[in-house]
Amino acid sequence: LASGIATSVVAYLLMTLVPMKQVNSYLLLLILVGITGVSSGLWHAPAMSLLAEIFGKRKGFALGVHHVGPSFGEFLGAAISGAFLGFLMKTMALSADAAWRLDLAILLSFPAVAALSIFLLVPNVAGHEGTPINLGNIARAMLVNPKMLALMSVESLRSMSHMMFQGFLPLYLADTLDMDPPQVGLYVAVSTVLGVVASPLIGAASDRFGRKTVLAIGLGSAGVFALAITAFGPGLALLAVLALIGCFFYPLRPVVFATAAEITPPDMGGTTVGFVFGVNQAVAAFALPLAGFVADRFHITYVFYVVAAFTFASTILAVVTLPGRALRPAPGAVGRAR
Repeated sequence: LASGIATSVVAYLLMTLVPMKQVNSYLLLLILVGITGVSSGLWHAPAMSLLAEIFGKRKGFALGVHHVGPSFGEFLGAAISGAFLGFLMKTMALSADAAWRLDLAILLSFPAVAALSIFLLVPNVAGHEGTPINLGNIARAMLVNPKMLALMSVESLRSMSHMMFQGFLPLYLADTLDMDPPQVGLYVAVSTVLGVVASPLIGAASDRFGRKTVLAIGLGSAGVFALAITAFGPGLALLAVLALIGCFFYPLRPVVFATAAEITPPDMGGTTVGFVFGVNQAVAAFALPLAGFVADRFHITYVFYVVAAFTFASTILAVVTLPGRALRPAPGAVGRAR
């Protein structure tokens, strides 16, 4: 966990040193962004599988509470970063290029302190002992499991939608609605704030009413609000729409992982979360290039139509393919070495 966060800090810090006017700068930035994506996966699998195992039938609520931290961090991060960027550009009279570099470098002190604290204060927890795990067998078993394939398809579409929304919302606010950096930071922060409160509530609802029901309602609602974004200009109406879409987009991932934990053996929780997360990240990597093509070919507004289309597609898949109540296989049922 500490090494994953530290790797992200180093990669982001190196981004502040990349010269923007050189031909190979874009390729270097892509490599550094890829490193941050890989490092971010190092803590998801062990943390989520441990919570799912400890809390059993209340795993949806537990994973939702676990998701509160990142949601709250995204809310504060967007607000603080936008305000500080505006201060650097207006009060300190720095250029936009110098301002974003200094902004990012200073804000990296927070995850750096977190990584050091985890390394010094959090003890290591050993995993399950027993028969060695054969990753090839696990991959084959999951890829022929119709429930797992359905879940990965739903989550991949949801993640692509979410990534396009996150990536192009600041550009839409700045370019199309002509907002300054503090305003953009505020509106992006609002798009995450209800996710802080909604994560444990939606997780608890999935424990009581079923994962499929909550996923279908949440995804469908997110699609409707994605369409509504383009109907409003700056003001309270747009803030309300962004708050509502964040209420459904952000808290659904814990429900997905709770579902994954229920359709695989209990001694494979970390492997299952890691596998689903890895496949999801690989597929979602195509989201931003697709959104960029749509924005360049048509208009950035059309990106939100694509977000809604992908979200509605994931809703239909969830309704048609996911089981109402998943039955967990016996321990060691798949993936063990022979």
